[in-house]
Amino acid sequence: MTGAGNLNGYADASPLKLTGYTGYSYTWEGSNNSVLSSIPPFSNNLRFGLFRLGGEASCKFDEIEPYVPLTFEYQTTKPEDSTGRLALIVGAGLRYQWSDQLKASILGTATEFQTHWRELKVEASLRWTF
Repeated sequence: MTGAGNLNGYADASPLKLTGYTGYSYTWEGSNNSVLSSIPPFSNNLRFGLFRLGGEASCKFDEIEPYVPLTFEYQTTKPEDSTGRLALIVGAGLRYQWSDQLKASILGTATEFQTHWRELKVEASLRWTF
């Protein structure tokens, strides 16, 4: 079971666009028995709470739109895998719009300041609206 609440804001001062967001989500997963439940620190019940606060700044030049997202995350539940509760996710991306129906994007992000955890991601998407 998962519950979440979010609040988003958006400002457009062409060509500059600013987006802000905050939210909280909580997930509980329970089971009678699992393979990992007998291995510490795992259990049959998983709980995960996460508060997020972040934003994105972008600037559009014709069809190209570079953007920079920044997100602060705090886990409200105790991590079971010895990672830290705090994380800062920084990134840089590029969007391209071929037409009203076809859009593409690429984004690279890095997780900073989280104890015992380092995550680097590259994401790409292609969106076709028909």
